Amino acid sequence: MPNDTNIRDIENINPFIRPHHITNWYDHRSDFICLDMTSERDIYARIAAHELSHFFLHSYTPYGLFLSEIAITQSRLVRRYINYYQHEIQKKIFFPIYFFAKGIKKLAGLTHVEKFEINKLIRRYIKPWADMCYLENIFEGRNLLSVQKANQDDAIKALIAIEGMMFEEFNELIKPIGVNTCFNSCGTSVCPVINIKQRDYYFGAKHIIESIATNEEWITHESMKALVGSQQLQVYAGPYLCVIDKYLKVHRGTLGNNDYKIIDNTFAALAELSLFTPIGYYYSPLRNANMKWGDIHPGYRFLKALDITVKANIWVLKSEDIAVFQGNICDVLDWTRPELFLEKGSELDGKLFKEYKKHKAACLIKLSHKEAFIDLENKHRNSNKLLDEEIRYFLSHYLPNMIIDGELRLLESMDDVAYSLMNCFLNRFTWSIMMESHIDYGEMLPKNIPLNQSRGELIDMLLSRMPEFLPTNFELLA
Repeated sequence: MPNDTNIRDIENINPFIRPHHITNWYDHRSDFICLDMTSERDIYARIAAHELSHFFLHSYTPYGLFLSEIAITQSRLVRRYINYYQHEIQKKIFFPIYFFAKGIKKLAGLTHVEKFEINKLIRRYIKPWADMCYLENIFEGRNLLSVQKANQDDAIKALIAIEGMMFEEFNELIKPIGVNTCFNSCGTSVCPVINIKQRDYYFGAKHIIESIATNEEWITHESMKALVGSQQLQVYAGPYLCVIDKYLKVHRGTLGNNDYKIIDNTFAALAELSLFTPIGYYYSPLRNANMKWGDIHPGYRFLKALDITVKANIWVLKSEDIAVFQGNICDVLDWTRPELFLEKGSELDGKLFKEYKKHKAACLIKLSHKEAFIDLENKHRNSNKLLDEEIRYFLSHYLPNMIIDGELRLLESMDDVAYSLMNCFLNRFTWSIMMESHIDYGEMLPKNIPLNQSRGELIDMLLSRMPEFLPTNFELLA
């Protein structure tokens, strides 16, 4: 647990609120997929492949598990804060506590007892929560002032502290492991910057994941080639454009269909490898002693692996060669090979959290079929009926509930649905109690839930299971 009480600045940008024009999304925190079927059939199929790609990447990659660990830990921190006030302090629960803590430390005239209680509140709940927001913004590569001002030494310190806290949080619940703290800064900014069409972009995991999903969406080379010069592809597929740019510089010529296949395969290999990063509670022990910040940040990993590819002029000609290519890159850069992550993931105790159970199942599939979860439309890989059957089985057990045309399609048992809705409620409530001046219970669940109860009745049902979240327990701080 962090010992100091300095709370870092983070932006009040609610991750659950999306612009109105974004009608298709996957949210790993609440485990929902939203699809708008008003489009033409072929467009809808592309959109479905895009969001399904997001879901798969969060399911089987170590980086996806790291994001789940953050969401779980943040929710548990807030629940402990609520229980602390209810049972130990026996007072109403203050919110928003992040801004309360940022402001109260500037006040004069506090007694020693008040300072002690405030510092305990900060160390136990607020600072770890804010550190996790800070780290997620950095690894995602978000263009925020807090990320621009961050430095690697501070980010490393925050990551080690959070991994240690996760170790304390989960160690008695899962299989005991150690946290590897052996890595150093490499003297550059926390996020790499890439230049696409004379514009600089911060570069992190969100761009890599979005680029993979966009490549899955545009299922024909002709449609992808038509977008190469468009602003849409520049924003959503920057990493893919980086590979095209490097390939053109090496081969000096126009691109034919076979070239696009090589680019697709190479991009898929590099993008997937960048997300096999040894961070978080479960995978940090796979870091080796020589690793630096540039070996764990997904954006830096992608660019370093691409640089090796260009220098060696070795590209992935066939999708069956992706795993060998990734292993060779890892050997050159002294990275842990993906199969070692998958072996460790397949040993994960999935009884505690649904997210861990899902990750374990996905790792078992990926261990048996290296081509699983990429190239969803079989653009380049050979048909594999056994893999298709295993993926269908995986989806039948772990596919999130889906909001289609504004209505929730229930794909799980009622017990699982209740768990998903409760999880959604907890994650949204976590943000509200930390950052918002109003707790809107009506916004804690997705819209248009077609259950027997009304929306209000459903929220009342969830609150009956979690009485500590009743509105009467909370008090807004001026």
